[in-house]
Amino acid sequence: MSVTATQKEVRILDGAQIIACHVRSYDKGAQTEDAAHIKALVDEKRAARRHSATDRLAIAVPASTALLERAAQNGHSLHSAVIGLNRLLEHYGANELQTGILEVLALEGPAPHPNAVQLILERRRERRRQPPLLHVALPQHVQDKDSPVRPARLDIYDRLKETPDDHF
Repeated sequence: MSVTATQKEVRILDGAQIIACHVRSYDKGAQTEDAAHIKALVDEKRAARRHSATDRLAIAVPASTALLERAAQNGHSLHSAVIGLNRLLEHYGANELQTGILEVLALEGPAPHPNAVQLILERRRERRRQPPLLHVALPQHVQDKDSPVRPARLDIYDRLKETPDDHF
């Protein structure tokens, strides 16, 4: 990579290919951004995030691929389905989620959806007589209050025992 500059513009080159071209600024510390470059970066990151969540599911829970395919064929939002399945993966674990998805895929009727998987997982949990899973989202200021407490020095009280009690 190389950078070339004229009085009016700055170019970043990869061999003979222009990677970026910006208007030159002589302001100290100024940051020049191209809206098209920022949008492309945001789109690329969004796509990568979506694929990483789907890939995580496919690796941990192989049956999730079939469920997502069938959900897409029936017009369900893949974005919300992936989010829902990842949440179930966090709460129930890969083995339990795999079992729940396989049970949903075996059902006749409406298109498979993460809500149906959650319903089956809840029924399985109830049959095992386990308590319900509770997700408590506390605000940050409450979480901050749960910091460790330093114990107070107690040697002051030891010195009190050493002095005679003349007041009584």
